[in-house]
Amino acid sequence: MVFFHAFFTIGYIFNWSIGNILYDFFAPIEPFFAGTFILISGFSCNLSHSNLIRGFKLLAVALIINIITIFITNKFDVDIAIYFGILNLLSICMILYGLLEKVKLKIPFKSGLFVTAILFLITYNISYGYIGFAGPLSVTLPSSLYQTNNFFMFGFFNDSFQSADYFPILPWVFLFFFGSCLGQVATNNKLSYSFYKLRFPPLSFLGRHALIIYILHQPVILGILYLISLFIH
Repeated sequence: MVFFHAFFTIGYIFNWSIGNILYDFFAPIEPFFAGTFILISGFSCNLSHSNLIRGFKLLAVALIINIITIFITNKFDVDIAIYFGILNLLSICMILYGLLEKVKLKIPFKSGLFVTAILFLITYNISYGYIGFAGPLSVTLPSSLYQTNNFFMFGFFNDSFQSADYFPILPWVFLFFFGSCLGQVATNNKLSYSFYKLRFPPLSFLGRHALIIYILHQPVILGILYLISLFIH
């Protein structure tokens, strides 16, 4: 994630060709890494004492980022406005998980995995105007849903909508809950005993400070690249 954002900044903010090349090269696999991020976040909900508190804290951070990026875009004509990014999505998912946790715990493990996986696949193309799978297994949604951008947070938008980081609730909420169902294997002690004893300090540090790293990495990247640009020019 940090490297991918660095490539974007190098190429599309500082207009250095190497950044464009690297960003375009890695862009096709970006959804895979983002999906892994969402999946792990859902998995980790099983290890939290209060997902509601976590969710509202993250929502506050996400809204601050929305305001700052929109302000910068309007002030400096740099297209980095984020209206509903991955932090917005994760905060909503955590809040929903906190509200539905007791219900979720009553759902059998395999049933939860199956239902959330199917719902994710069915709604994956909702931003393209249909649910289901391409061809005869798809259902076209009413065009009225896409005539305005009022419901962009759910995946319904038209060509006038732009967000530098965009992960709508549909379909990604179902991947999050798939991860939360998968995470039951950790809390139910169904993994091998050695798994719980594994420690790799660098990864543990990143895990404990993931939100701080997410918030600070882009300003740090901008600062470093700005200093480099002073020497180059």
